[in-house]
Amino acid sequence: MTSKASHDAYDTLINLRDKLTRLNGVITPEAVDKLEDELGGIFTVAKTHHYNQGQKYGHLASAIPEAKYRLIIGNATWTHTVPTDPGAYSADALNAGNAAATREQFVAQHKIMQKSYRDYLSVEEAGKELILYAVGDDAVAPLKKQYIDFGDTTVLQMIPATATSSQRAPRERPESSLVAPNEQSILGISIVYIHTYSLVGPKEPYILGISTAYIHTYSLVALKEPYMLVHTYISS
Repeated sequence: MTSKASHDAYDTLINLRDKLTRLNGVITPEAVDKLEDELGGIFTVAKTHHYNQGQKYGHLASAIPEAKYRLIIGNATWTHTVPTDPGAYSADALNAGNAAATREQFVAQHKIMQKSYRDYLSVEEAGKELILYAVGDDAVAPLKKQYIDFGDTTVLQMIPATATSSQRAPRERPESSLVAPNEQSILGISIVYIHTYSLVGPKEPYILGISTAYIHTYSLVALKEPYMLVHTYISS
């Protein structure tokens, strides 16, 4: 089993990215379901011996929840497991006393396990790239870690995260304050998101300390309401 075979699995899936729908703006749960279905269809192309019926459904189990895959294969007790590195040699084949035919069988099985493991890694790598292609980096930014990016995140973890993380500002913690508007109806205003050290306000909100302000715009509507809700985002 050469590394080229694993790269072939990666390249095959990446070349199918046009089958994915690009998602912009707020990503709804319905859009996530569509992403899951489309990515699952792509994953069926890469066959595997690791998953139950993997020669038919490929790596579909790496893209959809365990409960869904159970229904597809008609096995209510199937459990999702990740292939582990079988190592360079078959320990069973190295045992003394095995007949030559038995050793050859162990070696053949070990090669299948090696391929399943390397293909799984390639499919996971391709899957993450395909998700980023579909939703963009910002949608899954909370899962990204320093130095390793999405290295310890699986496709199964990334797909549902696209909906929840895309609907909040990443790496920021919102706090709210009430500001009275003027007498006229306010149709829209620009808000400055301020990087603050602390924000207190028993009656009137005020800022104890600030650093450089990050300027964004945010549309608010306040017609006859006595107060307008303003969000000040404090760096986490």
